[in-house]
Amino acid sequence: KPQIGTACLARGKPQIGTACLARGKPQIGTACLARGKPQSRVTPSVVEGPNMGNWYVYIAKARTERFYVGISNGPENRIIVHNLGKGSKFAINQGPLQLVYVSSPFLNKSEARKREVQIKKWSRFKKLKLIKGDWI
Repeated sequence: KPQIGTACLARGKPQIGTACLARGKPQIGTACLARGKPQSRVTPSVVEGPNMGNWYVYIAKARTERFYVGISNGPENRIIVHNLGKGSKFAINQGPLQLVYVSSPFLNKSEARKREVQIKKWSRFKKLKLIKGDWI
């Protein structure tokens, strides 16, 4: 799982955005100082790779009352990343986000993505029913 607000295990330096390649563990943050130079930026889809467990569809509510639908293998951590300004443009412009719904787990990213696309097409009313548990 991504390391949020922790240190690069190789040097004990905080990582906020890229991958620490010294230990092969994704870090959310800046450069891996164990290598002495910034590593290439890692997008959330790379940090949350396909072999990292179950995938979930989540819905977050912005301060503007709009809904954001996404997928992640760690929805709670993903909301933290969004709220740190490292997530989507929606989160940066509409945030901060509050997690209001997490689906049952999907076995792979592809199945979660299909459900995400389906939910994104729904009306606000239908999304509210899903959040309340009145819709499946």
